[in-house]
Amino acid sequence: MPHIIIEYSDNLKKDIKDSGITEKLHKAVTESGLFSPDAVKARAIGYSDYVLPESAKSFIHITVSILEGKSTGQKASLSNSVFDTARKAIASCDKLSVDIHEMETESYRK
Repeated sequence: MPHIIIEYSDNLKKDIKDSGITEKLHKAVTESGLFSPDAVKARAIGYSDYVLPESAKSFIHITVSILEGKSTGQKASLSNSVFDTARKAIASCDKLSVDIHEMETESYRK
């Protein structure tokens, strides 16, 4: 834990690969100091079927799933770091969003 899930519009597929965003986000989350480096996992999933506002042509949504217990400040700092890293990696993305998803320790299994 955590899991970094990068969802993106297929028209960004080349940008996702060329930018190294998956590796960059993995590094940013690892360097946050909030998690054991060997526990951080990242993956990217492209979508061909989606609807966006007329003004937008592309999207990236990043979910970082973490176990409960981090403070609001820690989660906000993590969210800002992930957002800034993604924005720098792919500045051409029209719609970028980040969600820090907190999972219950009691119900998570691996």
